[in-house]
Amino acid sequence: MEPNDFHILSRPRLKKLVEEKYDGDPYSLIEELSFKLASLQPSSQLKFRPSSSHRISQEYSNPTNEVYASNAETQEFAIEHHGSKSLSQDKPTLSSNGERRSRIFELWHNIVSTESLDENKVASVELNTFKPTTEETEVERYDVDKFGFYINYNAPLKTNGSAPLISTTNGSPLLTSLKEISRIHEGFELQWSRQWQSLVSRITRDHQRSHNSTTDTDTDIYGIGGINIGDANRQELLTLVGERGIPPQFRGELWFCLSGAHNIRVAGEYNQLIRDLEFHVDHGSSVARNVREIDLDVVRTLWGNCYFNVLPDRIPGPCQAKLRRILLAFVSYKPDIGYYQGMNKIVGHLLLYSMYLHHVWDEEDVFWIFVAIATEVLPKYDYQPFFSSMKGISNDQVILEKKFLPRMFPELASHLQSLDVELATITVNWWLTFFIGVKFLDMELWLKVVDVLLVVEPTDRLYLMRSLKMEAMTLAILKCVTPALMSLGDAGSVYQYLDGNLGDKPLAVFRGHDLLSSYQSIIKQLSVNELAEYRRQLSCADP
Repeated sequence: MEPNDFHILSRPRLKKLVEEKYDGDPYSLIEELSFKLASLQPSSQLKFRPSSSHRISQEYSNPTNEVYASNAETQEFAIEHHGSKSLSQDKPTLSSNGERRSRIFELWHNIVSTESLDENKVASVELNTFKPTTEETEVERYDVDKFGFYINYNAPLKTNGSAPLISTTNGSPLLTSLKEISRIHEGFELQWSRQWQSLVSRITRDHQRSHNSTTDTDTDIYGIGGINIGDANRQELLTLVGERGIPPQFRGELWFCLSGAHNIRVAGEYNQLIRDLEFHVDHGSSVARNVREIDLDVVRTLWGNCYFNVLPDRIPGPCQAKLRRILLAFVSYKPDIGYYQGMNKIVGHLLLYSMYLHHVWDEEDVFWIFVAIATEVLPKYDYQPFFSSMKGISNDQVILEKKFLPRMFPELASHLQSLDVELATITVNWWLTFFIGVKFLDMELWLKVVDVLLVVEPTDRLYLMRSLKMEAMTLAILKCVTPALMSLGDAGSVYQYLDGNLGDKPLAVFRGHDLLSSYQSIIKQLSVNELAEYRRQLSCADP
């Protein structure tokens, strides 16, 4: 998409472009255009307002891409690079992601309908009021995205605290198109939200009728994997999740129920585990045996995220201590499983999302969700928990590489075999990290992957279905990177590419729609009976 071609797009073409190329998100298109427009006018000056280091550490508690209203008196805006956070004390309180989204659209429409935006200087921006100042200072730049990951934090930035006013004429083809994109996308979001609200309301009503009472807040309406909601509702849930994942406004509650955390949580038990940690460490328990390894992994977890490492002040972020407590508490709670590398990444990402949800989950909730993932969501082998079944996990990688991959993608399987690539050495790490180890998935897409894995298709062989879903998701990821893999000519390059060491190869751009639709297609072609038979064959072949 080139800026000079943008004006020729009609409404149907805009709709198709946003839906198919940009996964329904106009901001991705706006971001691409902004950088191309900037390259057309290298002399353009856009000043950026830096984030204060102490504010990142002390005030960065609501990581949302919120856009704030302009100052009514000055009509001036601070323009910040996409992904950075403005930490104004005057930011409005928005109770849900739906409200935030509505606010973003409202402000965007206000901006593009005025004469305060130059189409040749459209940047991927966030807006925030501030008092202009003529004092010029040089500061380090620590931009972060909405999940707290640092962006371009090595470049010093010189700023005078204000941004130049930018203007345009009304009727610009670019601005007209941007308005149309926003309107179309808002319609998509509204329709999607209504579908989910209708489903959630119907599930709640059905539960109330079946129990002859109003719903108790302590009642698990959904059940693990959605087993409590009936086949019709579960099928609709599977369909909606398979299309775009779970909307943020529902994800917190649904994850807590669908994972099984609601069922296994015991009030006060986590706090008791924390209080007993010092005793266990001092008396040589399983906790003591894992302390050193956990401590080593904690400081290495999500080093480039402000919640785990406050770069401006060179101090640990607020989530680092939470991560350590949760991992130690888990070892104390499940000494038969203990600690394995990869757990730190799963808990770390759950903690990040808890910060994004802002008061929906607390530390104790994250602990129980992780317990549920480790003991219920991840596959079991001979009724043994996932992390205690390395042999079973390894066998499933063999089935993936030798059985499912050749059947689903014969050309890719033949190519990898000709290079003597042992795919299991890569995919086993994907499983052990609950797909966090997949370098091609950003945080947003990982959340959608988990959405899909939490909801289970109706079956009387639940644990086999859990494994089958992992197999299908792995195959879907491989399908999305097949063009890149087919272009590689040796095993070393394949390993490097799948491990994220890309060299001169471009990073695969995953669209949520591509990955989820590939998964939906693949899972329909696999069966639990087939998986069970392959496992039986492997067990018979073992000496």
